[in-house]
Amino acid sequence: EVILQYRKQLDDLAVKKNAAVEAQDFELAANLRDLETNISAVIEKDLAAGRLAQLLDADRLVILTSVDKVCVNYGKEDQEELDVLSVEKARELLGKGEFENGTIKPKIEAAVDFIGESAIKSVLITKLNKESSSVTGGMGTLIKK
Repeated sequence: EVILQYRKQLDDLAVKKNAAVEAQDFELAANLRDLETNISAVIEKDLAAGRLAQLLDADRLVILTSVDKVCVNYGKEDQEELDVLSVEKARELLGKGEFENGTIKPKIEAAVDFIGESAIKSVLITKLNKESSSVTGGMGTLIKK
């Protein structure tokens, strides 16, 4: 019965993906591990970072990735790197399926979720500069309202 209760809670979490980063849900994942069952819970790190930034009342979130910038038509002849992306355009591209699962999609979703309707908040999606171990100005894609 306890396992069924946890499965129900996991189903509820899947519907509310932002809830997956609340402290009680980390506790839920730990409790599942203690039961030594075959149930697993995945907490999306980009959404967790966005939620943490919200809790800290941050104005900017930096999400590191393995590419310099967000691209449309990634890997195709007409690939286009984006310097700036509005939340509205990001939502449109997500709706059209521009970003596939397992790619930069969770980062874009986290950015849209973090910014919400704020005119102040922004997200920088970029690659870490390996030479200096820093994020430098002008690199990456800035997502804002």
